[in-house]
Amino acid sequence: MLACQGKLMWRGRCASVSVCVRDKSHCRKVEIVQFARQTRLLLVRLLALVKWTGDSNSVQECAEMSALLSQQSWMYSDTADQLAHLSRNLLPQACMPNFSLTPALDVLSLGQYLRLPLCIRSRTTPSPALAAQERLNTLCLMECAIRRRLLSEGVPSSMCVSSVCNGQVTLRVPYEFEISLSVVSTDWSVPWRLIAMKVLVSDALADKPVLIHSLQHQYLHQLVQSRLFGDSPLLGTYECLHSFCLGLQLDCLNMQAIRLNSHVCGGYVKVEEYVPGEKMRVSYWSPSGSSQFLTSFLLNQSKGSIWPKVTISIDPSSPSQPFTITHSPSLPPLPTPLAVSISPSELSVECLVVECVRVRAWALLGRLRAALNGSYWEHRAVLVECPLHLQVSVPLKYSACVLVIGVDGRVGNVVL
Repeated sequence: MLACQGKLMWRGRCASVSVCVRDKSHCRKVEIVQFARQTRLLLVRLLALVKWTGDSNSVQECAEMSALLSQQSWMYSDTADQLAHLSRNLLPQACMPNFSLTPALDVLSLGQYLRLPLCIRSRTTPSPALAAQERLNTLCLMECAIRRRLLSEGVPSSMCVSSVCNGQVTLRVPYEFEISLSVVSTDWSVPWRLIAMKVLVSDALADKPVLIHSLQHQYLHQLVQSRLFGDSPLLGTYECLHSFCLGLQLDCLNMQAIRLNSHVCGGYVKVEEYVPGEKMRVSYWSPSGSSQFLTSFLLNQSKGSIWPKVTISIDPSSPSQPFTITHSPSLPPLPTPLAVSISPSELSVECLVVECVRVRAWALLGRLRAALNGSYWEHRAVLVECPLHLQVSVPLKYSACVLVIGVDGRVGNVVL
């Protein structure tokens, strides 16, 4: 608008100059006055326009209204284009198909649709239930397939077949675990399926099975199923579960040793080292009392050496074997051998420590008897088995008395 007003002023000035050149002096003056008047009016209009544009709110509202009108105009034109595209290209192809009269007649007359494709029927329609005789025949075929697979694959010697019935076989390792397996096909390439699993490890002191967490049981179930996909499924399953049960038994023995130390022995039996799933070292006969030197001498130990310890460990080279028991120092040979071991049927660290103490006491009293019989007290020291003690005949002037020497089972001290 300002540009238009400037152009008009310039054209009026050019016209007045051209007129002033041709006309006389009076006419020139009249034209100059008219030009000045028109210029003044234009300048007044320009001033009003400038003042009006100084109000920014009104200008902004006008700009927004113009943009909104432009957007609506574009939307109207785009909608018209899209409708024209639908009517010309898409609607002629969107015709309703012919009515399927055959399926409608089947459903209305028979109440079911018998012409469903087999690929859809096998996925959506449940198979009809087997009759009683068909179930019996199927279970018999499954049991025959299970027996053939057991004979071909071979069952580990430590596992025993408890039963083969109801289309599944139950394998059991006493005091460790029990599993139930089944097959889904007569094809030997199809792996076994683990149906159920039970852990049979029990605490001899608590007289109840050792509980495991449900998440741990679920993970173990998945791990065993993965072992059944291997080349030697039964052997792999046995090694996996046997290793787990040995670790569980070792953990149970550790808890028994801790309870034995705190409630029974009063600190004389200690767990010196425990590595979960590997080994546990227990010491007994902690040094105390005035007979420490005598006991260490009779045990053929030097002063300051370690005291008796027993180590229960799992052999890493052959994890399928039971616990390995080692003694430090080694147990002396006895005329009557004693069973110093841990039985899975009686998982008790207390019995193990009692047998170790019995062997140590026997050896200690035997060396003391040998020392006494080699001196003035020859043939007067007698070792009695039950209860285990040493009787020494002491002659007096008018009579004789018997000196009874025993061993304190808690600390290994020689007592009279």
